Amino acid sequence: MRRTSIEKVRCGREHCIAVSSRGEAFAWGSNSHGQLGLGQVGDLSDVDPEIPRKLILPDGVRIRDASCGRQHTILLDRNGTIFGVGNDQWAQLGVSAEPWLRSHEKASGEVRKSSLVGELAGRAVAGGGQHSVMLVRDGTVFSFGFNRWGQLGHHNYSSLAPPSPTADITIRAIAVAAGENHTCIVKDNGEMWCIGGNDHGQLGNGNLQPTMVWKRVRVAKKPLKPCSVSLSGNTSAAIFPVNKDREQMVS
Repeated sequence: MRRTSIEKVRCGREHCIAVSSRGEAFAWGSNSHGQLGLGQVGDLSDVDPEIPRKLILPDGVRIRDASCGRQHTILLDRNGTIFGVGNDQWAQLGVSAEPWLRSHEKASGEVRKSSLVGELAGRAVAGGGQHSVMLVRDGTVFSFGFNRWGQLGHHNYSSLAPPSPTADITIRAIAVAAGENHTCIVKDNGEMWCIGGNDHGQLGNGNLQPTMVWKRVRVAKKPLKPCSVSLSGNTSAAIFPVNKDREQMVS
C-alpha cells in the first residue's frame, strides 16, 4: 500500500475527516448518522471506528477539502462540486428537494452530491452544528440547514432553509466558517462579519444578543485581514498577519 500524504484535517464534535494529496478522504469517530461516509449508519464495531477509514466516494471524485458538522460532513471536490453525508434532519446536506415530505430526516452513510446547489462551483465549505455554508468562486455565500438563530444570513429565523445566497447581496467573501449556531465570513476588504447565536459572545460584536443580520467583529479601528478563521461550538478565533511589532490572535 502506498504511503498517503495528508494535507488537511477537519474535526467536528464527534468525528474527524482527513484529506490526502491524492484527493482521498479518511474518517474516524462517531458514525451515529452515517457521517463517516462508509456506506452505513450506526454501529461500526466490525470496522474499527477509532481507526481512519477511507470514505466511499462516487466514481472519479477527488476531494479538495471537507468540513465536519455535529453529525454531518460536507465535502468539496477538485471541480468545486459539493457533496454531503450523514444527518440531514434540517436539510443541511443540500440534497433534499422536498423537505416538507420529511424525506430529509433520513440519515445516510452514502456520500451524495448536494444537488440543490446546482452547478455552482464552490471555493470553500463549512459545516456548522446543523447547518452548512458554501463560498462560491465569485465571493457569494450560500447557506442551508437549521436556522433557528438566524445563522444562515437569510434575514429570518425560518427553522429550515434550502440553499440560498445570503440576504446581503453586497457581501463578497474570501473565507467562511461555521460554529454550532453561528457563522462568520471574511469579506474581500478584510473585515470579519458574524451572524446567528451569540449567548457566549461568539459574534464578537460587544453584546450577547443573537442576530439575523450580519454584524462586524470589533477587532481594531482598521480592517485586518485574518490569516485564518475558525469556529467551534460556541467559540470563534481568528489569527491576523504578523507585522513589525506583533502577531495578533483574537478569540
